[in-house]
Order: sequence, then structure tokens, then C-alpha cells
Amino acid sequence: MFETLTTRIKISLVLHLNGFDKKLLEEKLRTFSEIEFVSEGNEFLQCFSYALNVHFAHPFLVEKVLSETKFNETPNKGDNAWYFFGGRAVHAGVYDSTDKIISKWGNGFIYKHSLWSVPLGYGARVKYAPAPNRSFLSEIE
Repeated sequence: MFETLTTRIKISLVLHLNGFDKKLLEEKLRTFSEIEFVSEGNEFLQCFSYALNVHFAHPFLVEKVLSETKFNETPNKGDNAWYFFGGRAVHAGVYDSTDKIISKWGNGFIYKHSLWSVPLGYGARVKYAPAPNRSFLSEIE
């Protein structure tokens, strides 16, 4: 647990100190063995849009999805991983079946990472749920 907390603090500091320089940030995050660069992810504006596979996930869309979601105890490949802080969803990604999550970090890049290899601000609790289908998302977009 202490090792995980230390890693999360280090990741948080890297993001805080280098967050506006994407190339420098990506270079610094490569030093963490638990984090793998996936893509620049420019087609998605934030983590929720990546997890839901939409260009922009308005807070109303996220709230609606979460209110209609039935969470799983055990994740399946392609499930959304929702990170919560104080009962509020603050980050989301996609479970890839190798105990890794793929997610977009802020307005930065997309990374594959272990469950808790994320900044502290990304929450203290994770819930998994099947990704909503496109027709459901279209109805509320």
C-alpha cells in the first residue's frame, strides 16, 4: 500500500510540474514501469470522452450514464473503470483484461497503466461497469 501511495504521489508531482508540456510529460512518465504510452489521443477531449468513445462527454452525459449503470464486482475486457473521489466520478478508463486500464490523462495523452498508477486526484475507489451501447449514448447526447 505504501509503495502504491508513493507512486501515486510521484505521478501527481510529474503531472503538476509538467502538465502543460505534453512531450516532457510523456518523457517523464516513461520512467514509471507501470505506465505505458498508448497514443496522443487528440480525438478525445478528456478521460470520460475516451472511456465512452465520444468526442466530448458533457457532465450531464456522464451523470446520466452513471445513474443508469449497473456496476460489476469483477471487470471484463472493455468495461469502463470509473474512479471516484468523495462519491463523485473524477476519472474513467477502459479495462483491457490484463489487469490494466487504458485512459486519457487530463488533456494529455492516453496511457495503459495498472489500476492505481494514477495521480492521487483521480480518486480512491474504482467501480467497473459495461460500456454503454452507442444507441443509449445517442439518445442522451
